[in-house]
Amino acid sequence: MLSNTFFKGILIKLKTKEIKTIYSQKLVDLEELKKSAPRKVFSGEL
Repeated sequence: MLSNTFFKGILIKLKTKEIKTIYSQKLVDLEELKKSAPRKVFSGEL
């Protein structure tokens, strides 16, 4: 029982870290999009 709980805790920590990494990358992608959108509008790309 204890080892099962221990491994579930480890899995939760790993999944949390993965979600944080994905979220951080999405924020970076969003910032890049916000910076490039005006340029694309004025150049006719959008």
